Amino acid sequence: MKKTFKWLNIAQFTGAFNDNAFKMTAAIALVGILGKGSLPTVLAICSILFVVPFLLFSNYAGTLADRFSKRDIIVATKWMEIGILALAIPTLLSRLAWPLYLLLFLLCTQSALFGPAKRGIVPELVKEDELSKANGFLTAATYSAAILGTAMPSLLIGYAHLHPLYAVGCSFLLALVGTFAARRIAHVPAFGTRTKSSPWIIPDVARALKNLKDDPWSRRAIWGLVLLGGIMAFFQQALIYFGQDALHLSIEKSPMLFPLAAIGIGIGALLTGHFSKHTIEVGLIPVGAISVVIGSLGLSLAAAPFWVEFWIVGIGASCGMYLVPINAFLQQRIPKERRGEVFGASSFLSFSAMILASSLFYLLTKKAGLSARSCIFTIALITLLPATIACLRLPNHLVRFWLMRLIRRLYKIRFQGLENLPREGGALLICNHTAYADALILQAATQRPVRFLVSRDVFKSWKWCKPLFKLTDCIPIHTSDGPRALVNSLKEARAAMEAGAIVAIFPEGELTKTGSLMKFNKGFEKIARNSGCPIIPAHIDNLWGSIFSYRHGTPRLRLPFKFHYPVSVQFGKPLPSSTTAEEAQRVIAELGAEHATAQSLCPKNTLSHRFLKQARHNWFRPIASDTLGQKTTYGQLLTGSLLLARQLPSDERIGILLPTSIGCVLANLAATLSGKTAVNLNWTASAAALQSAVEQSGLKQVVTSRRFLQKQTLPELSVQWIYLEELLEKPARFRALCSALFASPKRLAGGRTPQPTDTAAIIFSSGTTGTPKGIMLSHANLLSNLDAVQSITQFGKNDSICAILPLFHSFGYLALLWWPLLKGMRVAYHPNPLQTKRVVRLIREEKLTGLLATPPFCKTICAKPLPKIFKLWEPSLLAAKNFQLNSPPTLKKPFPSVPSKATAALNSPPSPCSAMVSHCPISPSASSIPKPAHPYPTEKTAFYS
Repeated sequence: MKKTFKWLNIAQFTGAFNDNAFKMTAAIALVGILGKGSLPTVLAICSILFVVPFLLFSNYAGTLADRFSKRDIIVATKWMEIGILALAIPTLLSRLAWPLYLLLFLLCTQSALFGPAKRGIVPELVKEDELSKANGFLTAATYSAAILGTAMPSLLIGYAHLHPLYAVGCSFLLALVGTFAARRIAHVPAFGTRTKSSPWIIPDVARALKNLKDDPWSRRAIWGLVLLGGIMAFFQQALIYFGQDALHLSIEKSPMLFPLAAIGIGIGALLTGHFSKHTIEVGLIPVGAISVVIGSLGLSLAAAPFWVEFWIVGIGASCGMYLVPINAFLQQRIPKERRGEVFGASSFLSFSAMILASSLFYLLTKKAGLSARSCIFTIALITLLPATIACLRLPNHLVRFWLMRLIRRLYKIRFQGLENLPREGGALLICNHTAYADALILQAATQRPVRFLVSRDVFKSWKWCKPLFKLTDCIPIHTSDGPRALVNSLKEARAAMEAGAIVAIFPEGELTKTGSLMKFNKGFEKIARNSGCPIIPAHIDNLWGSIFSYRHGTPRLRLPFKFHYPVSVQFGKPLPSSTTAEEAQRVIAELGAEHATAQSLCPKNTLSHRFLKQARHNWFRPIASDTLGQKTTYGQLLTGSLLLARQLPSDERIGILLPTSIGCVLANLAATLSGKTAVNLNWTASAAALQSAVEQSGLKQVVTSRRFLQKQTLPELSVQWIYLEELLEKPARFRALCSALFASPKRLAGGRTPQPTDTAAIIFSSGTTGTPKGIMLSHANLLSNLDAVQSITQFGKNDSICAILPLFHSFGYLALLWWPLLKGMRVAYHPNPLQTKRVVRLIREEKLTGLLATPPFCKTICAKPLPKIFKLWEPSLLAAKNFQLNSPPTLKKPFPSVPSKATAALNSPPSPCSAMVSHCPISPSASSIPKPAHPYPTEKTAFYS
């Protein structure tokens, strides 16, 4: 929101404050001059003088606002306010009554001239999608000013026993502040309309309404404001009567109920701004009207003080929710050159309704003799009329509002590219289709109703949603429809778009079963071709995995996995109507890739941040074990790795030469948490390959184990050996524990916050085709791959993994080290995948539910009897070539086929560097190691070779 709007809000706040403060000050001073017996007469005259200027001058003020710059009018009226308050000082000293009445009339005239310019300038100071929020602030500030302005004279004169001049002095200072703020408002152009205001007020009002004959919705909104003005005036008088008759308050204490209603209006106005992010939430109009009816009924029956206060605040909040969207709607809808005229006519009609409401209140109380509770009940009956009209006229907006409230409780939606959605005119919205909630999430992006093409199967199977589909004008369609039915659906969609509606279609034709983008159908081409309407591409991300997607089986109503499920929606730049299905699919895939890249480069998207959070939240949970007899929890693993990290050398890169075990995991965690690059060396490679890897990565020191070196024959390397046993025997466990519990990633990394683009690991090939090739993998590389794998597998916290691949293998490093640690899956390590019997025994002893390995090892292990809980094949093909394998007799059901996404995105030969390059760019610090490649953009960049 522009800063200049804040100056407008300050200017109007001071004006509303001074209007109410001077009215109260004048009433107190007049009673002091004329005597206490004159109180009823003084209040009646002051009330009349407060209203009459708005009846006489509102139309004239509207004409001025359309002819001259609204900013100049605001500044001029603020100077007029300073002059009137300056004259009030000698007037009070003169102790004459008629000059005070005159000044009150002039101050209200100033306010009447200020009103149309104030309301009309708002759309010229804020963006269109911020109109509701701006009007919410404006309304809240107005009623807050009314409360404070009414209270200030009472406090200074009644309680502090000061002279009324002090109250006028405070108002004068605020007028200076308001004038200064008005001068800071941005200059807006004058529209220079030549419409003249006549002395005959009613013809001017009729002309203003007649000019809106081609816009019935604006006329209905104006009459809605008029009805609300009358209802609020009736409620204001009924509230004083209610305080005396029902609550037995004195005449002096009854007005203390007003601040409760004003606070409620401010709350309702601010809530409307909150509910109306990016939109004007028209659905709040029937909600506010219905709430006024309910609140009035509740107040008419309430007896306890708490419930009386609750319902008064509730009625005020309901009025705020009714008032703000209508004002915002009119500001958006009415042409710029006629806003002043329309708001002037609206102001005249509203104050006329207030006079009629006062007359009605007099008749009901004095002539009909109704009680206070009956008067409040009458408000409910009167408000039932606009509530019914609003529900009948805006049923789709009302339903949409409640659906959006439900969606925002289930999802935390982040929109990008909203400027690409047209504010008016027809458009075709195309989007990927991940979950049944896609349509509602897209609708949440715009206040304009969106007509969706919905699968005919959904119409048939979701019979309970038929009223909703009718209210939102959904168009049934299906790829299996006959040619005539398909053409009719496409024609209906095209006609709606050409008529100015936003039409939305999911070109994939059905929900994705794998989470990936499927082939686009060509139906939308026929809707858009030669229509002249733009095609708006959109991409919804993170919905794969929600209860309405196929991630966890057939979508159905079930308890959500978590509330405020994070969802991102990105709208691309408009495409021409001649765009083909292939081009549209590529654009939407690129939107997904852009979002994935942005997500992967978020500041805290590092292995260190994620592991620390996971470990601290699951401190006592068992997470890892190995066949060397070691078992560890998250807390022990974190503490041990930090104990090790404190004793690592200061080199940027640390070599690790260890078998698959808890010790190897500790060494890798220590290197990562200390901000270093882990280089796992292939101890099965040749001497030349090992030496080449050491030289390329510039290693000087390598973490290993004496026990391992005794069993493994290794060549002489130009490095210094650091033995794991010696590091873990050193003291400082208490310091490591404190760091594990409280230290930030920045402190653990030596004072530098880890970044997603930092190199986390270097993986080398075995060197069978020549010199080993090294690939630098950043935190973003690894985590984007991990998230992509997680999105297409069914593994979760209740699973446990058998890990037999070495961690110098890229598949082993990510899938057997970081995946289980970051996702909370228990993992059991064994260093030798060739020991089939020992691996099977490990699976049985630890009651493991899954194995991640390459195809040759899977085939060998699968030939053995396995536990019934073991589910091998969905994730086991993550690093596999295409091959067929029959189910072993020990499993109850055959192996499910791997989804096409897993085969396409994750299929790669089982080599040490396979399946591990991602799309996040890295700037390598060593020229001998190549940069990561960039794949063809897809919505989920996973493993590829």
